[in-house]
Amino acid sequence: MNAKFVFIKPPSWTELEGRLRGRGTEKEEDIQKRLNTAKGELDFCDSSNLFELVIVNDSLDEAYSKLKEFILSK
Repeated sequence: MNAKFVFIKPPSWTELEGRLRGRGTEKEEDIQKRLNTAKGELDFCDSSNLFELVIVNDSLDEAYSKLKEFILSK
């Protein structure tokens, strides 16, 4: 069985930051660390051919449907 790689990305950088801050569960330094990590991950996604599918998570239900469809079609 071969691995299939999927990347789930936020609809925008602003939305990602808003989601992290909106939770109110992390300190500012932790948010900054997560944002720095996310920047590297998003850059890698954009410059790589590793992922068979990239899902933009702008709607949880739609993102889930796309992922489920992808998994079940393989």
